[in-house]
Amino acid sequence: MVDSEKPGALRQRMSELGLNPEAIVRTAPELFDGLQRQCALCAHRNVCIADVSRRRPDPTWRHCCPNSVLLNALTEVWWFRELV
Repeated sequence: MVDSEKPGALRQRMSELGLNPEAIVRTAPELFDGLQRQCALCAHRNVCIADVSRRRPDPTWRHCCPNSVLLNALTEVWWFRELV
């Protein structure tokens, strides 16, 4: 695990998007590791952690998250969602 604090936020963000983080870890561990690495390097870590802890996350996270493009793409790939 690259960072013990941020992957919790990553998993929560993934769940908010309708993704199953545990299934992704199981079926595509290198993908999840890459997402974790980006989180660990993120300059907005504290903002992200605070955001995912709220009941209603702020949609502006997409503008500062280094994983936003990939996470959004994963939510759009129907076959991947069916797989996991």
